[in-house]
Amino acid sequence: MNRQNAIRIAKEHLKKYEGFSSKSPDKNVPYSSVLPINDSAIVYAYPDGKGYSIGWGTYDRLSDGTKVSKGFSINKKRADYELDVKLAKIDKEVFPQLKKVLTDTQYAALLDTSYNAGSGALKYKGLLDAVNTGKDTTNIFPKVAITDSKDGKVLPFLIKRREDAAKLYNGFYDQYYKIKKVVSENKGKIGIGIGLLLISLSLYLYKKK
Repeated sequence: MNRQNAIRIAKEHLKKYEGFSSKSPDKNVPYSSVLPINDSAIVYAYPDGKGYSIGWGTYDRLSDGTKVSKGFSINKKRADYELDVKLAKIDKEVFPQLKKVLTDTQYAALLDTSYNAGSGALKYKGLLDAVNTGKDTTNIFPKVAITDSKDGKVLPFLIKRREDAAKLYNGFYDQYYKIKKVVSENKGKIGIGIGLLLISLSLYLYKKK
């Protein structure tokens, strides 16, 4: 297993659910997940369970101890930093608990769940035991840490997130993340290729006139 690649996959995966929030100081309004976001873009704290989160789901406090509370704001560069710090911390907490060699996507699924609910959540419903003994985890993930910390209600979007983590663990996203990695590493070449293709198409259409 390549732990750094697993962390990269976990980061891409969790961003689908965390979102980059919030554009508004009054309620949770995430930025677009499609349009590029500038490093200087500002996000405000938003209500989350018993407290507040900010950026990519950084809850209660930043890594330097700064309290996340109503009206608090940071820019995207700081939010990205907090995401990296938290994932690195979770990696150090989770990896020593493993007794079985995992694939990159399997480990990424555990990191995503831990990022969202804490590394201790892996012990809920026997998930970690199933991982370490090679048992099927498909029906366990959707039962792990799926309630609101504020009132204990089951949250459907958390069930959906755990179901997605189970798919990630079982390898359904292997090819998807391999493609994402290739695209990420070759953005320049792909951009040039698209540019040349558009120029060729323009010339072709011009000659057809």
